Amino acid sequence: MNIDEIATFLLTKSCEIRKLPAMMEPAHTVIKICGGISVVAEMVSRSEVRVRRWGYPKARGGSDGIIPAELQQLLLREAISRGIPLRPEHFFSASLLQAEQKE
Repeated sequence: MNIDEIATFLLTKSCEIRKLPAMMEPAHTVIKICGGISVVAEMVSRSEVRVRRWGYPKARGGSDGIIPAELQQLLLREAISRGIPLRPEHFFSASLLQAEQKE
């Protein structure tokens, strides 16, 4: 492989990596506030893979950024006991909260 082929290969791979979607909201915000995927996984007794999937689109096996309802209260209780500033409104998208305020 010559230098041009290597450069083309690296550029192609770099572009493919950029196509990966960012973690979806509100899961991204909740995980960030709590200190990361491993902390949240420990807080709710789930695997890191399961917690990471909350931020994936449903088409990729995720939950479109929605944290399962049965874990929201547990996560909130754990956050309070650890002094983490997580609030109930963090579990909902900003657009939903804005729509609720307009009514």
